[in-house]
This record gives sequence, C-alpha cells and structure tokens, in this order.
Amino acid sequence: MRGISKSAFGLGVMFGIGASSVAGFNTCALSNIACISKRNIFSTTATKTTDSLHISKRFSVALSSATEATVEAPKLYDPNGKEFVEGSVVRVIKSLKAYHVPPKLFGGFDEVTKVFIPGPEVGNRGSKCLVVPVGMRGRVIRVYDVEDLGPAHPVVVIFEPGENADEGYETPLQFKMHFDTFELEVVS
Repeated sequence: MRGISKSAFGLGVMFGIGASSVAGFNTCALSNIACISKRNIFSTTATKTTDSLHISKRFSVALSSATEATVEAPKLYDPNGKEFVEGSVVRVIKSLKAYHVPPKLFGGFDEVTKVFIPGPEVGNRGSKCLVVPVGMRGRVIRVYDVEDLGPAHPVVVIFEPGENADEGYETPLQFKMHFDTFELEVVS
C-alpha cells in the first residue's frame, strides 16, 4: 500500500480506524495523509472512517490533474550510452563477488576454459561467494526508478543455465543479482 507504512495500516485495522485505496492513492485516518502516485502528497483532515468517502471524491479530481503533472521515471544507460530495458541481454564488465547465492554456487570460473570451479566447503567469508567474471551474460528483469526509490543497484539481472552463454560462462544454477549501471553493458 503506497503512502502509509504497513505498521500504520495494521494499527488502523486493529483499532478500527478506516483506510481506503482509490485509483492509485491511499488515505488513512490514522496518519491523516492521502498520497497520490509519484511525488505528489496531499494532506487531509480526516478523523473518522466516514470521512474517507468524502476524501476519495475530493481527491479524485486532484488525482487526474496530478498524474498529468508527474514526471516520467529517468532512464538508465550503460557506459556506452545504451539504455537498460527489461528483457535486454547485458554483459558484466567488472568482476564482482556475489555473497547472496546458495552454497552450490560458491566458487568461480576458470579464465581459460570458462568452466565453473566450485569453491572449498570450509573457509573464510571471502571464499564463500560466487566470483562473477567479466563477460558473464544475463537478462535484465527489472530496472528501478532511481528517483522514486533511490536503490544503490537499480538494475536486476537474472543468470540462467543454458541462456546467454555466448562468451562461454554458464552458471550451474539460476540466480538474480542487483547491479549498478557502471558494472554492466547492454549487448542486445
């Protein structure tokens, strides 16, 4: 639910304080705020559940005018000036370590044969990760709006066995990873 926190919404439901969601914006008598889509916040004076219908009608006009004024999410580009789009194939251009992968993916790739080499079962944190090599390819599944959410790594890429292994690097298991724009380049 956009505009109010989950905890505020939960408290509202628990104490019987009304909350409603209308055409992209939310009202909650507990927080006295109605939020409309991106970056447009309107205050309300609702203190009762019955006021939410009035607020919904009052802000439905504001919603139509506010959505016309909203700014389109900024586009993200790789170092070569190509846009990151969901579904596009990307190539890793900076070697990174992925610590969030399952233990079966701990290890790295041989640079000559490009075959996956499992890491040791026991070791320190530096060896309990997947070393993602330069040249590994994956598919973009999400590009976050950096102005609305402000993520540190806005491009989400999925790596799948048997897919996009043009340079020889093939992952043994499927995994997802978040990247910054300077760590990838768009291939197609």
